[in-house]
Amino acid sequence: MLRDKYREKCALIFIGMAGSGKSSTVFSLSKYFQLTKTSHYIINLDPNCRFIPFISNIDIRDSINFKQVMTEFNLGPNSAIVVAINLFITQFDQVILNCLKFKYKTIKYVLIDTPGQIEIFLWSISGFIIANLVKYALKTFLIYVLDTKKCNNLKILVSNLLVCTFILFKTKTRLIIISNKIDLVSANTMVLSLNYFNTNYIQELPETNYSLDLIRDISDSVLYNIYKFCAVINMSSLYNHGINELTSFIFLN
Repeated sequence: MLRDKYREKCALIFIGMAGSGKSSTVFSLSKYFQLTKTSHYIINLDPNCRFIPFISNIDIRDSINFKQVMTEFNLGPNSAIVVAINLFITQFDQVILNCLKFKYKTIKYVLIDTPGQIEIFLWSISGFIIANLVKYALKTFLIYVLDTKKCNNLKILVSNLLVCTFILFKTKTRLIIISNKIDLVSANTMVLSLNYFNTNYIQELPETNYSLDLIRDISDSVLYNIYKFCAVINMSSLYNHGINELTSFIFLN
């Protein structure tokens, strides 16, 4: 079967908010794989990006004209990205087959870069289809990329973790959280370190208002248990820190 034949190969689907460093992380991994002579395949699913730092094997921009989608359907940029992805996934099975035929005996990793419009994986059917088509043929991980500097704000961190949790249970796909840009934030000065996320910390916060009360309730019921399902890896895509930890975790799981 197709699933058994390619099961030893691994697909990494990079998701996260705009500006979190998804494309930079893909680029860092690609450089690492080139240095270690590891065969890999890159798919770009962002139809509106003007520049990507890596050379993709399949690029949605080659088959979908983003400006034309906006004009033809009278859409703004965010809605047009969702529609462009929906159009592209009608042939996504062919994308998977082309990917598997490319040096199928030696290829080890498939890296899939996605747009920052997180609604593709929140409520649009396209994210669900992408994750499950890839998962059917390949060992698959969702890589949720966090901007560590922005997550110094407790509310932003909790919002990201809630989004991450929703995507995890919607797609039912193994998920790794990457705390990116750690070169910009010292672990000692972070408002909340992902590796030490717990309810005791939130209870010790001096401020009391409705939002912190809500955060306490959410953390007690959901977020405290997120690490039972997700690994958290600190990374700096700029300085290639954390790549060995990521690849080692993927290899062992």
